[in-house]
Amino acid sequence: MNTTTRARETGTLVSVYDTINDGEEVWVTYCEEHGQSVDHQTKSLAIRHRSNPTGWCSECYASAPNPERREFSVSVGTLQFVPVAHFTLSAPNKTHARKLALQVLERIKADNGVSLRLLSVKEADGE
Repeated sequence: MNTTTRARETGTLVSVYDTINDGEEVWVTYCEEHGQSVDHQTKSLAIRHRSNPTGWCSECYASAPNPERREFSVSVGTLQFVPVAHFTLSAPNKTHARKLALQVLERIKADNGVSLRLLSVKEADGE
């Protein structure tokens, strides 16, 4: 399966591909213009990421219409709500920062098999 659409946010063509990797079905969201991609375990995740390439394609992020970014502090923890890590990321707003943080947690789980829960996302200056 291959579906391609133009992302409203950036105007770039973004595709979703259904592939087989090591015998497992993997859904890939791919930026046709910049050649960057992100893998997903489900079709629905791949389709959701297709509409927001600035969240996973660094070239789309850099060329986004609103280049103003703010710093957000992210706290993650175990499934028992025990904080285990904190990191900072840049995003134009809190909603985008939350999406980026969830993508990081998804990647950690895929790469390491570790399930973490997003505990908080707030502006780094404390607001």
